[in-house]
Amino acid sequence: MKIFLLLLTLIVSAALSAQEVTHQSLQGIWNICAFDVNGIHWDFKTDVVKLPPEYENLGQSQKDAMIADIKHGLADYKDGKFMIKGNYMEQTMGGQTGSGTFTIEKQKDNTFLRIVNDNAEKSVDLMKAVLKEGKMYLTVPDEMGGTSTLVYCR
Repeated sequence: MKIFLLLLTLIVSAALSAQEVTHQSLQGIWNICAFDVNGIHWDFKTDVVKLPPEYENLGQSQKDAMIADIKHGLADYKDGKFMIKGNYMEQTMGGQTGSGTFTIEKQKDNTFLRIVNDNAEKSVDLMKAVLKEGKMYLTVPDEMGGTSTLVYCR
């Protein structure tokens, strides 16, 4: 009986922690609620910025100045939206809008959105997509050789 309860708890925990990314599960309007760039995390709902461990040795005034710079530099991103209808998506962020069509691609244990943009070049973006605890996490490589993760809430 104990083994059954343990197994049931594990199955329920796994089901609650991550959802399958499908066209249906992505539909609707998602509002950005957090931003993570190379370990710097800003939760827009709580307005808390967490710095990566390598900044722990900085003095408090240096950390405060860095957090103020981050908030100033990324303030335009707080109103970001990711809207999905069918296989069409539109993303607004920082005063800019991008749109296109997407397909869902599975690669090993990861799921990606392959977006063909509506720009003249028909450029393609590949974003790792995770649905977890009612949030959508989209991760992309950034220009500094790291990754950026945009966290969206409904």
